[in-house]
Amino acid sequence: MKEIIAGIESYKMKKLQVDTDDPTTLKNILCREFGLEPELTTIKQLENKKKIVIPPQEKDASNLFDIYTEQIEGLQETDRGKNFEYFVLDYFWARELLIYGESFKKIRELNVLMVGAGALGNEMAKNLALSGIGAMTIVDRDIIENPNLSKSIFFRKSDINSPKAQVLAEQIQKLVPTIRADYFIGDITEEYVRCTQCGTVFELDEITCPSCGQLFNLLENHERVFSFLNFLDYDLIISCVDNFSTREYLTRRCLEFDIPYFDVGISGKRYDDPIEGNYVQVRNILSPEDPCIGCLLSEDQIELFRNPKYGADPCGMVERDPSNLNLMSIAASIQSEQILNFVTGTGSVLTSLFINTTTNRYLVDSVTRNTECLICSSICKPEIKHVESMEKAETMAKGEFIRINNRISFANEDGSRIIIEVSENGNSES
Repeated sequence: MKEIIAGIESYKMKKLQVDTDDPTTLKNILCREFGLEPELTTIKQLENKKKIVIPPQEKDASNLFDIYTEQIEGLQETDRGKNFEYFVLDYFWARELLIYGESFKKIRELNVLMVGAGALGNEMAKNLALSGIGAMTIVDRDIIENPNLSKSIFFRKSDINSPKAQVLAEQIQKLVPTIRADYFIGDITEEYVRCTQCGTVFELDEITCPSCGQLFNLLENHERVFSFLNFLDYDLIISCVDNFSTREYLTRRCLEFDIPYFDVGISGKRYDDPIEGNYVQVRNILSPEDPCIGCLLSEDQIELFRNPKYGADPCGMVERDPSNLNLMSIAASIQSEQILNFVTGTGSVLTSLFINTTTNRYLVDSVTRNTECLICSSICKPEIKHVESMEKAETMAKGEFIRINNRISFANEDGSRIIIEVSENGNSES
């Protein structure tokens, strides 16, 4: 057994006792002590060991020992005059630890659903993955086209005609191998099932499987693979979409389930339009009291923006806007910082921000919730119950029910919705 000093420079150092000289074993011991992933950590001094010399009392005119005791956990007066081997843990997210401290663990445990895998989704996914989040599921129904390549950092020419969600998730997985990057190819507003005969995934409103022609029967030969119940798997939802209808759907679901919702969009200026500017808009809902996408709009405006011809516009203003690469970067940087502030509690979070980069005007809205809003004033939150087994959940369900993974959902006679969740630990909570 020998005593060493090890840790992350400028963050945390400890005096430790170890009983090995094997580099791999020592690395695993130190990573376990500091809560680091071994695959993301190297030890700088294994090849060229350094030493820290603790000065004795009579040679410590500069009170160096006092400085050491502040920086090195476990150092004692009896350590004066000793030489310690010094091992520096070179961790992938060492700088993030300096920013967030112990709160960085919350980022590592974060599981998010991101809807939209275009240029804005590329930037957002990159920022959050490199910031250390633990898991991300990406949803998008579109395929990659040639114009996407000039704005999307992860798309290549060989990816043309491939699903955006799949390519982005795979590239994020390569960028940060420790993240769990999943994807679903489809429209977030629809529900999907898988044919148990051929494995094809298709929308729930189909009568037969589009591949093998088997008649649809959810109880016998098809299983539900994606529905609104999936939202409950995530800590927060991120919208990087370019249409009003999807934003409205995500807003409603997040308010129903009390899931924090982070929405960001851009609107680019056309070369032949002398009036409009380049816009970035951030809108977040962290509590039921925060204003939603419809709180500033009249009923007529909401009906107008629901029109499919506005589907490609992220801010619901014009029929088709250019995708400005710089706006994407600005928008994703601002919103990813808001998300990290929220998760770690290290900063305040905006509910609404509007930026015109053409005129360099920045507006932080102090809008309050509109109690007569066409969208958020009509939210009916489901009652969520917890049981210890799926058998019990099924006996509690009334009439037709929706089942996916460990949850069942059904409607009461009064129209209200009940969600029964089977607890992972097998204990009933209610």
